Amino acid sequence: MIKHIVRWTLMAVLAAPLTLYGCKSDDPQGDAGGDGPGASDATVEPIRRVDLKKDSNTKPKPKITQLLPDNGFSTGGYTVTVVGENFAAGAAVYLDGQPQDVVVNVASSISLSFTMKPNPYDPTKPGKVYVGVMVNQQFSNTVGFSYTVSAPMTNAFKGSVLTASTSCFRDFPSDPIQGKVMLSSDAGTPSIKAEVGYSNKVGSDPSKDSGWKWTTATFLKKDAAYDVYAAPLTVPLSTTYDIAYRFSADNGQTWIYADTDETDLKYDPAKAAKLTATDPPLYYCLSSADCTKYSYEVVCKIDTANKANNKCIECLADADCKGSPKALGPKCDTAKMLCGCAADGDCASNPNGAKCLGWCGCESDTNCVSPAKCYEDKTHQITVCK
Repeated sequence: MIKHIVRWTLMAVLAAPLTLYGCKSDDPQGDAGGDGPGASDATVEPIRRVDLKKDSNTKPKPKITQLLPDNGFSTGGYTVTVVGENFAAGAAVYLDGQPQDVVVNVASSISLSFTMKPNPYDPTKPGKVYVGVMVNQQFSNTVGFSYTVSAPMTNAFKGSVLTASTSCFRDFPSDPIQGKVMLSSDAGTPSIKAEVGYSNKVGSDPSKDSGWKWTTATFLKKDAAYDVYAAPLTVPLSTTYDIAYRFSADNGQTWIYADTDETDLKYDPAKAAKLTATDPPLYYCLSSADCTKYSYEVVCKIDTANKANNKCIECLADADCKGSPKALGPKCDTAKMLCGCAADGDCASNPNGAKCLGWCGCESDTNCVSPAKCYEDKTHQITVCK
């Protein structure tokens, strides 16, 4: 009897490893699970593998929203900035799905840049490619980039800049800069594309230098055989800029470049138009939208005789004070163009303070709604709650 017990115990022990190893069957049917041959408790394995695959890349997918610029010479060699989201170190650039051997500088999660390669199909001709980026083994959407070429003017297709010189304040649009173009009727009736551009590198040639910044110009009027276009320019520095026009009869693939003189049928940097930009005066504005950055001066007072005298002020009427959450009171002193108050009651709900001092302000913290404190605004020489 004892021999039988030992025999059955030994068989059970020997059988145990067989059961454990049986959970990893080489039978493909068993690996697939289900009720077919080879199915066993080991069917939990494929479920685990699916979960791992699903979670293999949880990083957000990159997205391109804009290319700056979105066009350039077919010869390449200039910087293109890619604006978007979810960029990271190690990003790679693709053109038409092909990886590019370029250094990619990732400035932040929303911006990266690289040096554009020549047109991969023919660096002497215009064309279009689609730019994409690969980040963390995930491919972004693609955005079109147009390769352009320059061409000399001819008597059948020529133009010039009409506004030889002008001035503006930096960061504010200039007066419209005009240019004109003539295209021979022999060319049929193609749609002309016109752009006005600037460069702070005085003496550069826009038909060769990719550093120019361009703005689309709109048709203004007919002038005999010419079409006249116009557009303002907004420049970022207080300096003198060269200004040029460029025109295309094939939707921006080929451009002619124009200075102030078309008679020589070429672009001459010595004949470039000029734009001189200077620092704007304090509180300068073109509309009330320009005044939102100031503390209380939220209305743009327009000088119709000389826009250089435009200025952000607090008010022109009581409505300007009552309609502004920044106002220092509900009443407008039209002589001083300041919002103010006549009594403490005017300041009952004013966030600048509950005390009327000629303006709604404070004499102590008790005039403020906690956690605001009474604060001396030295710029405006007032005390208000902050």
